[in-house]
Amino acid sequence: ASLKREVNGGWRITNDLDLEPLDDEPEMEPTMRITLDAFSGVFDDKSFRHSFNNVTFMLPEVPTLLTALSTGDNATKREVYGHQSNTYVLKMGDVVEITLNNHDYYTHPFHLHGHVFQIIEVGNLRSGMRRTKLSRDSPVRRDTFILRGGHYAVLRFRANNPGAWLFHCHIEYHAIRGLQLTFVTAPELLQKNTHLPEGLKENCIAQGIRAAGNAIGHDGLDLEDSEGDGDDDENDNDSEQ
Repeated sequence: ASLKREVNGGWRITNDLDLEPLDDEPEMEPTMRITLDAFSGVFDDKSFRHSFNNVTFMLPEVPTLLTALSTGDNATKREVYGHQSNTYVLKMGDVVEITLNNHDYYTHPFHLHGHVFQIIEVGNLRSGMRRTKLSRDSPVRRDTFILRGGHYAVLRFRANNPGAWLFHCHIEYHAIRGLQLTFVTAPELLQKNTHLPEGLKENCIAQGIRAAGNAIGHDGLDLEDSEGDGDDDENDNDSEQ
């Protein structure tokens, strides 16, 4: 039989602000605000990278969850997780507002682990046109939101799940090239209530991965001699193309 040629007429993205949720969760009032600027480009070392706020994500030498569990009171300090993990430490019950600016010309599907967020506002960065969710008291909730190039979104979520959670673009290449960061929620509660099996740490050690300490396996806030952390010119992305 002959094949009928079908042409895709284009990808039509549903506007989440047009949807009406049925759970009637009211719009949350923020207690903490974060602005994230998503960029990509060729940096001074001639590599193509993605970044949030000019920081390209790089894995720390100690997994962030293990740092949160093993560093005591220092687990509440952002520095202990290393500069390139781009970590934000949240208190239990914080309502976090993210103003997310996509300065790229292409779409990013942003995904949050461990929480769901309300979509408060979406608009065009370049024209200044805004579309605000004012008509309904209950915003749509998502764990993934498709943000078009040249647009921004305002998202809010309640930090109610202790853990180490990624926020990243779900296009794998973009995430690998650095478009991700970490939220550490309530590390003091995490230490109190979470007990990892010893086999997990043994597996890390068997692979040459450090299983305790700060981002480079040291005590306290000593982050010297790390290839992935600190403010050296090679890894700190303060200048774009």
